[in-house]
Amino acid sequence: MHLTVRTVLTLAVLALMTDGTRLLGQETGLARQVLIGHGELSRVDPDAMRFAIKAGEDPERLFSFTLETKIADDPARVADLTTMIGKYVTVEYKTEGRVPIATRVSAQSRPSAPGNLRIVPR
Repeated sequence: MHLTVRTVLTLAVLALMTDGTRLLGQETGLARQVLIGHGELSRVDPDAMRFAIKAGEDPERLFSFTLETKIADDPARVADLTTMIGKYVTVEYKTEGRVPIATRVSAQSRPSAPGNLRIVPR
């Protein structure tokens, strides 16, 4: 009897630890990181909900966007993305699948150095 209670308690603790580790890993993984890209907005396809930026000599980088993507901090301005073609932009995005999904796009002043991509923990 004592062995059975001990076994059940051990299994319960292991089950909680396994589930807690999985949830903790989700919170501290990429979900808590913001990926950032900089470059010139080179094209926008509103029908496919995609756009591309070009940073210096780097190849063009394709992003998708959603109706929740914030354009200049206002999600209602997704339609304004086409008016930003040719401007230097900063793109905050997350990765899900092959094409990164933009969460925020904002126009910036053009730096003297070519654009790049980086990861910023949040």
